[in-house]
Amino acid sequence: MAGLVLAVGTAGVLRVVAPAGSADTDQTTRTELQSLVDRWADAVRSADRDALASVIDPAATALLEAETLRAESLRAVPLADFGYEMGPEPDLDVPTTLTAAFGADPVRAHIVYLRYAVDGVDEEPTRRPVTALFVERSGGWLLADDAPVIPGAVTW
Repeated sequence: MAGLVLAVGTAGVLRVVAPAGSADTDQTTRTELQSLVDRWADAVRSADRDALASVIDPAATALLEAETLRAESLRAVPLADFGYEMGPEPDLDVPTTLTAAFGADPVRAHIVYLRYAVDGVDEEPTRRPVTALFVERSGGWLLADDAPVIPGAVTW
């Protein structure tokens, strides 16, 4: 736990806090983002617009519409597997011209792998890289873009 800071919260409870930029903070964020992309996959697979809206930044209205259409289209496909996985790659640099649109809220870009298999067709799931842009709002991390134009971005 090297590099951790002990802090006393408002209730007088001793908490362990990882300093910003530490490996512990990065792993915590990656875990939170994996949870988010798991919920994204569940929302797409179930074609649940409310669930999609809960994982997409409210400012990303075009993304919500696109994801809703994608989810409705996938309803007819018999999927044996469908999900998103955080890639092992480090986060990508996000230009300040892009982060400025989110004010002071933290923004991260990561390569996420879309994983899918069609029932009765695919013996093994196919994995394709997609670059996703995430923003941390007051309620936690949200998906802001699934095709950001940034250096190093990939999409299948």
